[in-house]
Amino acid sequence: MNQSKIQDFLIKSVSTLKGVGKKTKTQLKKKKIEKISDLLWSLPHGFTDRSNVQTLDKLQIGKITTIKVKV
Repeated sequence: MNQSKIQDFLIKSVSTLKGVGKKTKTQLKKKKIEKISDLLWSLPHGFTDRSNVQTLDKLQIGKITTIKVKV
């Protein structure tokens, strides 16, 4: 891909991406993401470690914990 094709791609609306419809486009716009290039600069602010899986009897109030259930 040459430089101008890359630039053309990056300035396209996020709605041109597969799977991005009106609802997703609206949600992204609230986060000031309108162009594909905006996605590159939308970095996460943090994460939650979900590797601490517990059983229900070991849950603690105020502590973030992951439980595994079968429905």
